[in-house]
Amino acid sequence: MIRLVALAFSLVLASPAPAPEPASSDPTPGNLITVSSPDGRTVVSIHTTDLGYSVTYDGEPLVERSRLGVVLSDGDTLGVGFVE
Repeated sequence: MIRLVALAFSLVLASPAPAPEPASSDPTPGNLITVSSPDGRTVVSIHTTDLGYSVTYDGEPLVERSRLGVVLSDGDTLGVGFVE
């Protein structure tokens, strides 16, 4: 599962940045990226507006929506309210 989350996050970083959108708690196609396991049972959702993720297994929440933060090599951080 950690590899799936890492893969999903890598896809987010490799994707071109979309135009800024207003923050929203509702997932819409413009601010949600999903990656599924080959059998479709595990789904990782990356919320790009407020940089978070969630994981479901067989449609049941496995990891509730959680914040995701990144510390860059120069010390800058990515993520809303992220504290190192």
